[in-house]
Amino acid sequence: VVVVLDSGIDQSHPDIHQLTGETFTGSSSNGEPSNMCDNHGTAVAGCVAATIDNNIGVVGVAPHCFVRAGKVFNEVSLFDLICLPFLEFQDSWVVSGITWASSSGASITNSSWGGGTPSSSITNAFNQTRDDGLLHIAAAGNDGTSTIGWPANLNSVVAVAAMSSNGTLASFSTFGNGLFISAPGEGIRTTDRSGSDGYDGGDTTTISGTSFASPYTAGVAALIRS
Repeated sequence: VVVVLDSGIDQSHPDIHQLTGETFTGSSSNGEPSNMCDNHGTAVAGCVAATIDNNIGVVGVAPHCFVRAGKVFNEVSLFDLICLPFLEFQDSWVVSGITWASSSGASITNSSWGGGTPSSSITNAFNQTRDDGLLHIAAAGNDGTSTIGWPANLNSVVAVAAMSSNGTLASFSTFGNGLFISAPGEGIRTTDRSGSDGYDGGDTTTISGTSFASPYTAGVAALIRS
């Protein structure tokens, strides 16, 4: 099981191999997106465990493994009309999500988020649960600099950069000291929230970022663990 610490996963998506998630933001239940802008987590989840051989959508790196949503932040909308490039985020939500992932029996977490001022409580949660055997994987960042962002820069977290389709570093990807690995992250076809919700108003979308290189790596880790 890979816990996707993110904005939630569409719990009824027809092409994601998942178990029921948990919400830590108080804004939904079972890890479900809570507003029109909570789209990121569903796209991340498909990179790990979109279902294979069902004649729809796409396939994840580890389609026989499971993802579970740990909804630890909300993406922000303006009057439910426009999505803003901000997150509603509390340290306690993320700590609770990390702790739950560890106690739930998951093997791996994916964190396709980061930046800003590091939080000591979240850092401690990553460190402690890594010591307990939970493998944490995170996106290096999308600012194109040579300074890996937090929390990917922690010793207890695997940092992942993004490659373009020709195998070179994607122009937007962060890189540098502390980077563990690179994975495809440009022009990624993955799951989108079903129906009219999501980025493209269908069940799949094409998207770029280290946010999607990270779950590809989490999927490989899940295959190794399984």
